[in-house]
Amino acid sequence: MRQETSLTYTMELRKAYPSEWRSWQAMFSRTRYRSQHDWKHYGGKPISVEEAGWRDFSIWLADVGPKPEPQSWFTRKNKTLGYTKQNCCWAPASESHPNKTKTHCWRGHSLTGENLIPYFLERGRRQCRTCQTLRERDKYATKKKQSKNQELVAA
Repeated sequence: MRQETSLTYTMELRKAYPSEWRSWQAMFSRTRYRSQHDWKHYGGKPISVEEAGWRDFSIWLADVGPKPEPQSWFTRKNKTLGYTKQNCCWAPASESHPNKTKTHCWRGHSLTGENLIPYFLERGRRQCRTCQTLRERDKYATKKKQSKNQELVAA
């Protein structure tokens, strides 16, 4: 009976705090399951959930509290330590994700030095110069092909 009450209570909390529930689940997934895409950065380091009680969502929520604002994100203060009460907090949305710096674009080009476009850097963004060059080439090739097709149709 006690386990059933606990499960019901946890399900009520899950419905009341869906965003916090997802943060709690993600914390466990990335530290325990090799199939997670970011496991190598957590469980593979090894970074683990060190608070024994945190296996229960209600205890975790009581320890860290609900999100102070909807866009807050759950993080570790010291990235070399695991998930503990002292090392975890809700970071405000105004802070950027300091541990989520992209080093490569989606095509795999490095986002450093000469491969960055200064125009975007001045505006706080990083744009891959190689990808920009490829887009311009494709655009030019498409225009050239269209003009040849129009010439053939006109002739």
